[in-house]
Amino acid sequence: MYYRTDRAAVDQSPIIREDRAAGSQRVLWAKVPHQTRRGRCVALKLVGDQLLVGIAGAPAVQWLPVEKVFTEAEARAWLRTSFA
Repeated sequence: MYYRTDRAAVDQSPIIREDRAAGSQRVLWAKVPHQTRRGRCVALKLVGDQLLVGIAGAPAVQWLPVEKVFTEAEARAWLRTSFA
């Protein structure tokens, strides 16, 4: 939906709707971060069929393949406790 004024037109469409329509990626932020040898894990991102783990860092989150950060058991435990 667009709003027009005498100075500008603004698109008020929700960004989330556009991201879901594209279907390219989805990010799930943890309520409770998980500490690993790679760093503090704060999110999961699904890009196509690849699952990435977000490692907190400066100046931004670093995204690594889940296989390089967790074992399968560690990943399942983090999912059960951190994303409820």
